[in-house]
Amino acid sequence: MDDLLRRAEALLHYAAELESRAAASGPGDVDLMLAQWDRLRAALEPLDAHQLEGAREELDGLIAALDEMAQRLERLRELKQSLTGES
Repeated sequence: MDDLLRRAEALLHYAAELESRAAASGPGDVDLMLAQWDRLRAALEPLDAHQLEGAREELDGLIAALDEMAQRLERLRELKQSLTGES
């Protein structure tokens, strides 16, 4: 019985710690996070694997394009520095 009580107390302490962390990070409390998770799951539920894969591929392409743009901007910055003599 003592072991069960210790485990229950540890679980309650863990839940309180999670709730405290969640409140510090913005969502408010664990109940709110669970509600958000349920809304996300409901929104994604009608999507099939092909739709999700297509979205992932689209996002991967966007990330690659943004990475390429960042590299171009960095090269442009380096060129500008070399032309203006800035270091």
